[in-house]
Amino acid sequence: MIFDFEKGVISFLVREHKVYWSGTPDEWLQGMEEGQKQMEEAQLKRMTPEQREAYSQYMKQLNEEAEKPTPEEEIEVEVKRTSEQATIAGHSARKYQVWVDGELKEELWVCAEIDPQGDETDRHKVEQFTKAMTALGKEDSYESSPEYMKIATYMEQGYVLRSVTYDEQGTRKRVGETTRVENRDIPASEFNVPEGYKRLSTAEFLSVMMHE
Repeated sequence: MIFDFEKGVISFLVREHKVYWSGTPDEWLQGMEEGQKQMEEAQLKRMTPEQREAYSQYMKQLNEEAEKPTPEEEIEVEVKRTSEQATIAGHSARKYQVWVDGELKEELWVCAEIDPQGDETDRHKVEQFTKAMTALGKEDSYESSPEYMKIATYMEQGYVLRSVTYDEQGTRKRVGETTRVENRDIPASEFNVPEGYKRLSTAEFLSVMMHE
């Protein structure tokens, strides 16, 4: 992924196939919806009349279920600031814990010295990108909660240098850690899609991603 906040553009690349999609976050979300519809229509064309009828009944049932009133279930997200600190990539970081419905989901090591967003204009751009991208996931995910987004996504507390995620059994599932932090001017060409890559429509790109 390439995020170009100056131009307000995000690019997704698949190196193995030398293809990419590029546009604004809003264009990506709109294209996602249209692309999914196109793929569904293409799938329906390959079905027999009996299969299409069965699929139609299945979708009708899903829509009816979705329209039924259901009790609201909200997940409880709590971000705890701990006293534990560590030096990561040469910078001091403090550990935060993310608890969801009473279970530990993540540990985030945040460095308050690093501000990757700069002024309020940059902060607003980051927020726009984040909201658009998190809309791709489940709305009830803890990652889309204000508590989590404030520290892990908007980075109001600093920059996350290490993250540890846990599964439902409390076992470490994934660890991500920054190895170097460097402050430098980046030329605009750094955000260009490499030569030799073919641009795809959203539907074409989604099709490639589904077969990865």
